[in-house]
Amino acid sequence: MIIESELIRCYNIADNVEREMIDRMWLKHIKDEPCFYSGSMETAQPHHVRVAGACGIGLKPPDIYCIPINYIVHNNLHTKGISYVEDKFNIDTENKLKEMHNFFFYEYYAKIREVL
Repeated sequence: MIIESELIRCYNIADNVEREMIDRMWLKHIKDEPCFYSGSMETAQPHHVRVAGACGIGLKPPDIYCIPINYIVHNNLHTKGISYVEDKFNIDTENKLKEMHNFFFYEYYAKIREVL
């Protein structure tokens, strides 16, 4: 899976300080979002989506690749896999995460960056 968005483009050219800021802002943003797959407002847990080029064996991807998911979906992702969850909820993770990134970028991050 490869996620291409304005937010990822900025993240990839940012220095470490700015990357940490983007990661913190993203985690704060998704904390109160509904479950990425089910839409449930149940307490969400951050789940790192495995993305080509952003992680390796034994390494988790940066927090910018986290999605909010509830406990049951989180358990299904780790036991049954992403294909099972995508099929169950009829959601394309790559496209939906790209949409979330673009919304976040244009509504929050780009405005903050203007001030910096």
